Amino acid sequence: MVTLKSFLMQVLLGGQHFLVDAVCVACLFGPVKELCGNTPLGYSTFVAFIGIYNVLAFCTQWLTGLWSDSLKNDRIIHVVAAVMLVSGVACCRIRPLYGVVLIGLGNSLFHVAGGRYVILNSQGKAGALGLFVAPGALGLYIGGIFGEWDWIFCILLVINTAVICICLKEHILLEPEKHPLLKFDYLWAVILVLLCIVCRAASGAVSFPGKNIPEILAWLPPLMVFSGKAVGGFAGDRFGYTFIGIIAFSAGTLMLAFSSNLTGYVAGQFMVNLLMPLTLWQLTKLLPASPGLAFGLAATVLVPGTWIRFTVAPINIFLVLSAAALMCFIFVQLIIRREMT
Repeated sequence: MVTLKSFLMQVLLGGQHFLVDAVCVACLFGPVKELCGNTPLGYSTFVAFIGIYNVLAFCTQWLTGLWSDSLKNDRIIHVVAAVMLVSGVACCRIRPLYGVVLIGLGNSLFHVAGGRYVILNSQGKAGALGLFVAPGALGLYIGGIFGEWDWIFCILLVINTAVICICLKEHILLEPEKHPLLKFDYLWAVILVLLCIVCRAASGAVSFPGKNIPEILAWLPPLMVFSGKAVGGFAGDRFGYTFIGIIAFSAGTLMLAFSSNLTGYVAGQFMVNLLMPLTLWQLTKLLPASPGLAFGLAATVLVPGTWIRFTVAPINIFLVLSAAALMCFIFVQLIIRREMT
């Protein structure tokens, strides 16, 4: 049963997800990019900073997830994350490298703490997971547009963090779900789910067929990513995770690979992103006593998926990955259903 307090925390954490991603992107494309300048050397430095940020923000989440799983209350993580993010924004104006390290690690800490709370309070459903992860897509878009607003985002982030910590003051996180899949006999199944997530991340590397989306419609792709993640969990809860997963994989892959217009492209982004809360839900079932680690692993493997944009034939690789990932998704669903009945 959803309580008023759990609903409030869902809203606060979703809002914080938006603000954290907006702060990081606004900082990178505002003061950091400005300090790097427009020279070839400056551009190379900026690209290096982006790479460092992505590694720290995503690839460290499995480590911060392990740490969070040792805690009874996540207040300290939210405080540390907010301090690191605000300090990073200030530092980026003086020592960009140190600032990028701070915002990257602060991003990692918040995502795992917020994701772990939502997992433990989701009552075994995927809907809440989708609502938590979805606002990040809008945060990335808004932060990229309004790089000069980084301090405004910081102020809102601090206020939101304070409210979250007040709500968590007397709140002890629920005990992780105990389940037979806790045994590491299913480590191979975890690896199969991670392959599915790599494939979903690869969809972001598939560019619009027309190369450039008209500026007036630039908001459509991030809106579809947001909508897909927000809807995917509830669709899975209502119509079945296997059914929605098969439809999302099949239709989304075909639309992205073969669409020749903007409508097909954004529809494909919506369909593929329905998978995000479903694969995260699978990980929570396979690692029921390690919700922080489950969320962290899902984020860590996003990075390899984006690398296909640098390959010779990204569309072909995406198609092969999707076919393999669809089989993995179905197989893992069969395992979960068998163990939970």
